Amino acid sequence: IATGFSFLSLLYPLSAEAIQFNQIYVFSDSSADPGNVFNVTSAANSSGLPVPITPSPPYFKGRFSNGYNWIDILTSELAVDLIPSTELTVGEPIIPSTPPGVSFNFGGATATNSVNFAFGGAKTGLGNVNPQLGVGVLTEINGFINDLNVAQTSANPDALYIVWAGNNDYSKSGLRDSTEPINNLFTGVTALAEAGARNFFIPNLPDLGKTPRAIIQGEAAELTQVSAEHNAGLTTMFDDLRLTYDDINIIPFDLASLFQEIITQPDEFGFTNVTEPCFTELGVCSNPDEYLFWDDIHPTAKGHALWGDYAYEALQDAGVEPLSVPEPAFSIPLLFMGVGFLLQSTVRHRNSL
Repeated sequence: IATGFSFLSLLYPLSAEAIQFNQIYVFSDSSADPGNVFNVTSAANSSGLPVPITPSPPYFKGRFSNGYNWIDILTSELAVDLIPSTELTVGEPIIPSTPPGVSFNFGGATATNSVNFAFGGAKTGLGNVNPQLGVGVLTEINGFINDLNVAQTSANPDALYIVWAGNNDYSKSGLRDSTEPINNLFTGVTALAEAGARNFFIPNLPDLGKTPRAIIQGEAAELTQVSAEHNAGLTTMFDDLRLTYDDINIIPFDLASLFQEIITQPDEFGFTNVTEPCFTELGVCSNPDEYLFWDDIHPTAKGHALWGDYAYEALQDAGVEPLSVPEPAFSIPLLFMGVGFLLQSTVRHRNSL
């Protein structure tokens, strides 16, 4: 589909509304963590503090999966390189103490880079399911805004700000009322908007009652209900934000529908197991690409790839284009041949998902 747009855009020039983001910021949890928790726990461990390195193999390069996560996929397709926030800290990413604190001293560096602040275990507020980390999504946002103040600047209005959280509030903290998480997200997005941010990409929650964790713990029905309530609250939140900021650009992404489609038609996406984790205490399954879930709550690399690809399509539908597009190297007659090939390959791509 992305290739298709490249061909067709030569037939029909990009409209004046086409959007390109020169920076991207991510505020989220383990679903998007690029290695921040790994960097912090590794630094603490190296300093002699009794903190286990998380996540460790067979998890992949600090991700909470067996491969790259959806943000890795999405930002690659948008041609924007993100830096983990813990790689921008002045000195070590920890504050030596027991338990160790997480440093948000960036010296103004986050103002001029694309940064992924996502932390595994982050809840929507200031807390984390791991008390030793203590980083929530509001902590991430506050850390960024404080760094803007250090740099004596405002948030880039031409950047994209991705905000996604809620899973840990419900699945790991037992919350069954969506009011507080929605209020936290509203507070975070409002703080970013007040700092100058204008473009937001905010996916909703999948049905958390369909995760292996929910099924194993007998919490499926209640987590299904609170997921639906959370998503309804997000819709209301979007309306409220648009009333408050008439120039705000909120791009939603219906992750819930994609997830439901995968669950109900797994063979259409190449999955044979959408209810059990690939990685358990017994080891790693032999066919992870056929599993939707890597562990009891996180998607496999294949699941993340679908999430990232469909998120990219949602942004394309909103008029977003990659930061750089290669120059075409073929003539107009070859263009029409390419369109014919494109239509066939698009069908094959869809059938292979």
